Amino acid sequence: MVRWVQDTAKDNGYLIVTKRSNKRGENYKIWFQCTFGGEHKSVATQRKTGSKKIGCPFEMIGFSESSGSVWRIEVTKAKHNHTPIENFEGHAYARRLSSEDKKLVKELAEQDIRNQSIWRTLTKNNPARKLIPKDIHNAVQKINAEKNVGNSPMQKLENILIEKNYTYYMRTNEISNEVEDVFFVHEKSFTMWCAFPHVLMIDATYKTNMYNLPFVQVVGMTSTNKSFTAACAVISAEKSENYLWVLQRIKSMLAGCMEPRVILTDRDFALMNACEQVFPKAHKYLCRFHIQQNINKNSKRKFSDKEWKEFVRTFWTLCESTTEEIYMYNLENFEAQLKEADREQVFDYMKKSWLDPYREKFVSCWINRTINFHQTTTNRVESMHATLKSHFPSHRNTLDKLVLYVDHVVAKQYTEIRNTFETSLRKVMTHHKNQPMLAYILRKVSIYAIELLSMELKRKEDGLRAYGASCGCQLFTSCGLPCACRLEKLENKGNYYF
Repeated sequence: MVRWVQDTAKDNGYLIVTKRSNKRGENYKIWFQCTFGGEHKSVATQRKTGSKKIGCPFEMIGFSESSGSVWRIEVTKAKHNHTPIENFEGHAYARRLSSEDKKLVKELAEQDIRNQSIWRTLTKNNPARKLIPKDIHNAVQKINAEKNVGNSPMQKLENILIEKNYTYYMRTNEISNEVEDVFFVHEKSFTMWCAFPHVLMIDATYKTNMYNLPFVQVVGMTSTNKSFTAACAVISAEKSENYLWVLQRIKSMLAGCMEPRVILTDRDFALMNACEQVFPKAHKYLCRFHIQQNINKNSKRKFSDKEWKEFVRTFWTLCESTTEEIYMYNLENFEAQLKEADREQVFDYMKKSWLDPYREKFVSCWINRTINFHQTTTNRVESMHATLKSHFPSHRNTLDKLVLYVDHVVAKQYTEIRNTFETSLRKVMTHHKNQPMLAYILRKVSIYAIELLSMELKRKEDGLRAYGASCGCQLFTSCGLPCACRLEKLENKGNYYF
């Protein structure tokens, strides 16, 4: 009866609500009124409030007979003091979720479906519903609140870290005893990290949690050229002491022989100083991408589009210099090009800000003297940031939710990396079959490593033999693989074993 009354009223442009009810024996009596009936009395002292109640006099009573099987309705006041409703979307009562709707919202929310997608699902199932996205957001918030009754945010975080078998550390403020930094490592991340500890890329990002705390990701790479999340941390600030604590946790998890040989960062002085203190033997390099971004902000407005493209091309040629002699030659050309265009200030900025103090941290002839596996940017970390954020329904996540999303990403990475290992053991690329020197290593090393050797063999033919060019040996020094000159010597000896 109640539903019939409300549906009939709605068809006529009105919203009827239950005012009160009474039961005597087997008889029921229900009073109905318009949703605009009565007067609102605010008790708020600071917050501004409002009300849609305008004292609408409409009223009706429903009587039950024969134990509720028969109902009789009596309209006691038939007039409304307002026009019919045109847009029910503006009335919360008309948008209330049914018990079935709430159950569906809970099921979808537990599967990390975005609120917007849940709203589309419910409105598609029942186009007559007048739901707005805010209704779904409120319902999900209520579900989460009921689920976490009795637990503080840090208790929820620690519970999920223990449940998912993370290795984790927390740093608290000595005075207030509040947690300031949290460091955690997934067990599968640690497995991959132990196998490939040589190069680490570190960067922080924002918009991952409701507290707007910096989220630090430490990323490594495998022999099959796949990225993986090695470790994560949520820190209170991007200061030296915070980064120092995170890097000390990293060091404590690895044996001395497994410490990174190369660490890539942007020019964050707090992070750079912490890396120098914790890993003094590791080579610290700067991300070329972030260097270019800084140059863009400082100098791009001084060039036309065509001139800027030529400037960037010349700068990257300078970065790729394979020897110090080639670097000096490219530097002279770079300087001459800018002076000819009357842009000496740009060259002075480049020289003072980047080339003189940091050239050994990003120019190939210096950074390729150590095993870095051709990693010159922190783009892998940026990609990890983007991948993680693609799982977020919104950027206002609780910390325990953030850990769950990291868990999903790491599980996916682990599966994909294992797939590349098996592929390298089973698959042979067609163009590799035509190179006799590669025959002995097919299906024994990664396809990525074989592809690097294949490209070096082609360079040997096109460069060393055809033009008598110098090798540079950068594949050997940066990846530990035979370079063109070494492959030439092996071929001359008739020895195809590396």
